[in-house]
Amino acid sequence: AAEREIEARVLVEAAAETDAGTEVIVGGLRDASFGPVVLAGLGGIFTELYEDTSHRIAPIEHAEVLGALRELTAAPLFEGYRGRPPADLDSLAAVVTTVGDLVVEHDEIAEIDVNPVLATADGAVALDALVVLDEEGD
Repeated sequence: AAEREIEARVLVEAAAETDAGTEVIVGGLRDASFGPVVLAGLGGIFTELYEDTSHRIAPIEHAEVLGALRELTAAPLFEGYRGRPPADLDSLAAVVTTVGDLVVEHDEIAEIDVNPVLATADGAVALDALVVLDEEGD
């Protein structure tokens, strides 16, 4: 098998207190039937437990991301549930749009998993991410 050279860039941020916001999963993948797809939903340890995600074909516009976020069962968490400050949905939508754009623009990306993205009143920050490249290098 031929070797491929892979360039990786890593940014390390200061630790974030997850209680300061809502953990969200943002992902992208290349579906065999639909092509580039993006997803967003309740993240962190709750991703697999509740399976509360919304999927859209990428690229995706800002307004469509906001609609996808509002259709989640967990949507009240973004609005300031039980006196907590509301999440900055515009910043969160920008993360989802960017992940969708990456999958559309880079055929070599098979999957992106950003989990969690911490959505707070002050913005959205990725706390962990994984990018899987297409083994065949298409």
